[in-house]
Amino acid sequence: PPASSQPAAAPPASSSAPAPPPAAPKVGDPVKPKAVAVYNPEGKGDNPGRAKNVIDGDPGTVWKTEQYKQQFPTIKPGVGLVATFQDPINLSQVKISGGTAGTKVEIRSATEKDPDLADTKVVGNGDLQDGDTTIQLAQPTQGEYFIVWITQLGGDDGAHLSQIGELSFLPAG
Repeated sequence: PPASSQPAAAPPASSSAPAPPPAAPKVGDPVKPKAVAVYNPEGKGDNPGRAKNVIDGDPGTVWKTEQYKQQFPTIKPGVGLVATFQDPINLSQVKISGGTAGTKVEIRSATEKDPDLADTKVVGNGDLQDGDTTIQLAQPTQGEYFIVWITQLGGDDGAHLSQIGELSFLPAG
């Protein structure tokens, strides 16, 4: 076959300038749920009377799990909080303030307030740090019910416990 008269493509020139950081996703102002309740599909929830503390605007008032001698999922798959919104929101991020470091959480969407865990969908996850932790959803998710589901507690052997001071739900901007 005849040789191509096209010159070989030159390799791209390398640049010493660093690549720009990815743009932070745009989010709207936090949307306050109309209610928050403890979510435990396997029975009674942990400290249900304190659930409202996570949306009272005061990170000093907290909701916390019971103290467990064994880590999840040995005793149960987890425990969490379900937020119910007046109208569906297009959730992009969840900010968790005053959480226990070492706690692992999933953000799950649901179609009702008290669904079976298998009927919920994981839309984001993260590990809580001291102070504030922002969990970015894989993609904005429309819904009226969102669950902050704890899959691993903070704390040491024989004293596993997690707490949350405040939850902020940020829609896509």
